[in-house]
Amino acid sequence: AKAGRRGGAIAGQRQCGDPVSAAVVDDFAALLRDPQMQDVAIVTPTTLHAEQTIPALEAAKHVFVAKPLALEVATTSFQQ
Repeated sequence: AKAGRRGGAIAGQRQCGDPVSAAVVDDFAALLRDPQMQDVAIVTPTTLHAEQTIPALEAAKHVFVAKPLALEVATTSFQQ
């Protein structure tokens, strides 16, 4: 998967009781490496959802995808 594509990925970080903060990022791979970022909202075109969501899940992020994960089932498989 190509997680490095530029897009409108938004990531937030929070602790219980803390206000929610968010950041818009240009470097999706760096976001996935950041241990402070716990939540990721994928708000890119549908064709990018699987290639951004799968690496985010593999990085143990909480992921929200508002639209379909993919247009074809074959693009949704990943290693466990």
